[in-house]
Amino acid sequence: MRGTAFRFRWCTLGLFLASFMCSACTDGLSNSADRQGDTRGLIVGIEGLQPFSGNDIDSLTKKVAADTHLAQASSSGFYRVHMPLIRSARASGHPIYIVGYSLGAVEATNLVQACRKENITVDILFLLDPGALCAFSEKIPSNVRKVVFYVSGSCDGVFSNPQQLLEDPGSTHVELEDLSHLNHGTLPSGLIGSIEGRILSGSGRTRP
Repeated sequence: MRGTAFRFRWCTLGLFLASFMCSACTDGLSNSADRQGDTRGLIVGIEGLQPFSGNDIDSLTKKVAADTHLAQASSSGFYRVHMPLIRSARASGHPIYIVGYSLGAVEATNLVQACRKENITVDILFLLDPGALCAFSEKIPSNVRKVVFYVSGSCDGVFSNPQQLLEDPGSTHVELEDLSHLNHGTLPSGLIGSIEGRILSGSGRTRP
């Protein structure tokens, strides 16, 4: 009887976590799908390790999307669920922006790799303190036009040479922004203006 109760508690916990993760994934997607027709591009965000990083990237990408007239999607992992929206943006000739935070930067890079397999260009890849404990060794593929590394004081000195993370330095422009006055947890909230500025300057548009 005790074993049955123990299994029941773990089963309940598993169902709760699955439900939480799926809801975190689909909320942003449905919002984006509704707005896709009247927007000028797509921004996708992938959160860090849950539940620790919370919904910081979802909040960031929603704000950026609203200010720059982009469709928006976000998730905690599950990077492949974003491909239908990315394909739709590509078919409409819209630019694509991807944001990855902490461990979510690895998933964001996996998403970029999936885009390359379908010959889809990613205009800007934003990586915020990428990797678990700032350990990031993923290669940025050549279908990324620009990658921006945002590094807080929590990862100080780790990304001193981001060029070595590019698969083809001739195809991808890299920028490194040292934000040592911020820590890992406060990094996303301090980047809305910077990300919006790079998106708007890259598209040749001004703020709506």
